[in-house]
Amino acid sequence: MPQRSQTQEEARRRDLALVLPALGVLLLLPPLLNLFTRRVLVWEIPLEVIYLFTVWALLIVGAAVYSRRVRAGRDPG
Repeated sequence: MPQRSQTQEEARRRDLALVLPALGVLLLLPPLLNLFTRRVLVWEIPLEVIYLFTVWALLIVGAAVYSRRVRAGRDPG
């Protein structure tokens, strides 16, 4: 497998930095949120609240993973 050049890696990181917030915005737009506005309770918590906090937590985890990958890519060796 050929090794990627430095500029290709930087471009890939930049693209991922744009994709993560865009994905978060898309997941929190009303058309998707309206899918979970049913009167369904899971452990006495409304389904829409579970959806919101799950998306929020996944975005935080994704940002943490991304920042570790960026930091690891910049460290020598």
